[in-house]
Amino acid sequence: MTSNKYLRLVPLRLGLSVFLAWAIFLGFTHKAIADEWHVDKSRSKLGFTISTPSAPIDGFFEDFDASITFDPDDLAQSMIDIIIHTSTLRLENTQHQSMALSKEWLDTLGFPTAHFKSTSIGKTDNGAFIATGFVTIKKMRHPIEIQFSVVFQDAYAHAKGTANLLRSNFGIGSAENTNIPVADAFVVNFGIHANKG
Repeated sequence: MTSNKYLRLVPLRLGLSVFLAWAIFLGFTHKAIADEWHVDKSRSKLGFTISTPSAPIDGFFEDFDASITFDPDDLAQSMIDIIIHTSTLRLENTQHQSMALSKEWLDTLGFPTAHFKSTSIGKTDNGAFIATGFVTIKKMRHPIEIQFSVVFQDAYAHAKGTANLLRSNFGIGSAENTNIPVADAFVVNFGIHANKG
């Protein structure tokens, strides 16, 4: 005959097992979700530099949207997704700006956005990070590597980095249709301020 004491222990053990299983599941689920970061666009900057024989030309985009999940201890679950509103490109020289926005260059009327999305994020030997992914400009998609560093302070982060692109890969202008020689290669540079949560 089974004792009442044994019968009482069975549901207790089952309950404890279920509790532990849920605790382990929730722990793994929580770990699998990297931290979400909200970009402070008022403090952040997305710019670029193009070389010319006389002097480099610096510019920036006034508006872009960013979706960032990032955890330096869980890079496998981290992701960066950036949409740039190309018509917000700004240059100090208004004539150069009009040219850059024109159909032969960025064609901001036909292609109002450019897009970057990471496929993986890794870490270098010197402690920096590399986001590998694809950038799409004027519906032309090419691979890119973005190297960046991040400084964390509690729930705040400041990231800065660079990437190299070729205008010719995206049909952006040419040296022949401008009054100044412009290098094919240009550098994208950024400083991103973001808050966690």
